[in-house]
Amino acid sequence: MKTCKVCGALVDDREWNCPECGATMITSSGTLSLKASEPEKKKTGHTLGTTVSTGSGLTDILRADTDEVDDNPVIVGSVPMTYSKNYIDEEEARKKAKANRRLIGNIFKVIFVLALALLVYLYVTKVIMAPKGADSYNKMVDTFVEAVNDNDVTLMKTIMPKFVSSQTEAAEDLLKDMDGVKIISYEITSKEEITRATMDILTDEIKLDTGKNANLNEGYLLEVQFVINNSTDTEKIVVVTMDAYRVKNLWYLYPEDFDVRAFQ
Repeated sequence: MKTCKVCGALVDDREWNCPECGATMITSSGTLSLKASEPEKKKTGHTLGTTVSTGSGLTDILRADTDEVDDNPVIVGSVPMTYSKNYIDEEEARKKAKANRRLIGNIFKVIFVLALALLVYLYVTKVIMAPKGADSYNKMVDTFVEAVNDNDVTLMKTIMPKFVSSQTEAAEDLLKDMDGVKIISYEITSKEEITRATMDILTDEIKLDTGKNANLNEGYLLEVQFVINNSTDTEKIVVVTMDAYRVKNLWYLYPEDFDVRAFQ
């Protein structure tokens, strides 16, 4: 029992207020002891406030599903484990998709660069650096006809072999002898293959006369029938023999044996 300091009534120790005057009962130490009346919560598993690393770069506060808490709790800074796992999975999926898109983009860039490099290589080798000349004996005759009709020294020079004394001089001399001639049409009426032995003899002669190696790979004696108009403006048919030789991949007219007098 304790005594009310206001009215002097005896008050049970468990009472906080005097039943007579209602005054607050204060212990002799002068402090008011307050105890929580709410029941203790049973904790199982992880307790609220335990931090775990989820691997997402965040430190999450873990709450076990079996925790008993007050109704409608407000948990500041707490992220449920299931939510964190879903977030991590989605983030990893986004990163993987982004990496795949970057990889595919890089592959297409490499393919584009390689294709562009191939096109540049083909253009340089097949167009810019390609040797100018006839790639067949038919093309050689075509070039001869065009050069004669246009009096084109540069074009005629492309079918003059490099082993002659001077390509330019040989082209100029041939066009000079063909001055006034217009070729209307032509037809290769026959061809005879030049033997290896004959080409070897010609190679030796060229080597002796010019000091150059002819490098003859193949040869034909072409009998060509031309329909022309000459300086007298008279149409006639001319049959001549043209020595065609292949050096590497191009064909050349050997001018030494070409009879231009038949065109006059």
